[in-house]
Amino acid sequence: IGLAKRFLLSRGGFGADADLLSEAFQFVGPVVGPLSKDAFLNAIGSVDVQAGFPDFNPQFSMFQVDPLEGDRVWCARERVPSLEGREA
Repeated sequence: IGLAKRFLLSRGGFGADADLLSEAFQFVGPVVGPLSKDAFLNAIGSVDVQAGFPDFNPQFSMFQVDPLEGDRVWCARERVPSLEGREA
């Protein structure tokens, strides 16, 4: 859980610290993926969250280890940003 929290809080709460990802990492989302580690880092690295959402506070909570897959961590996130910067 500690590793998941460190990753999620890197880059201002958007996550993308390459040192915290395995070489075998894959991102699989409902619309995008699977993306390799390099493809994920390139995609996420092109987004300037701080410029678009200068007061972004992801509010991660309820971290838990998946009972069936011990290397998977689930959490909840409430996003409460306001669009005050330039578009990211």
